[in-house]
Amino acid sequence: PPPPPGRPFYHENDLVFLSYEPLDVDAFDEEGKRIGQEFHALALVNGSTPETLNLKLYLPAERTQRLPPSQFKRLSMLRKVLVPSAGKFYVQKLGNMITINREFQALYSARELLLCPLL
Repeated sequence: PPPPPGRPFYHENDLVFLSYEPLDVDAFDEEGKRIGQEFHALALVNGSTPETLNLKLYLPAERTQRLPPSQFKRLSMLRKVLVPSAGKFYVQKLGNMITINREFQALYSARELLLCPLL
């Protein structure tokens, strides 16, 4: 069925940007520095209904070698605020992982094409 008018529709494996505040790329402070969002993450849609959205996120419980301390601190705070009673969150669809994967495979295999040297 088509989505209700004025309401976004999410499919399985959609990649979304999840944030506590609305996304504002034109927000600057008094000094002209871009204002970043403190609580945000990438998530994968794992199912949805008209009223709910099930998301998969990677929020590590412990710091790893590859994760800088500042990012671990941010993700730890996000883990604390990502509870249903925290209010509403803003979700922005970025794309579908199936489509992104297909595009990656096509670009990765382009070097094997016979016409590659001519491109």
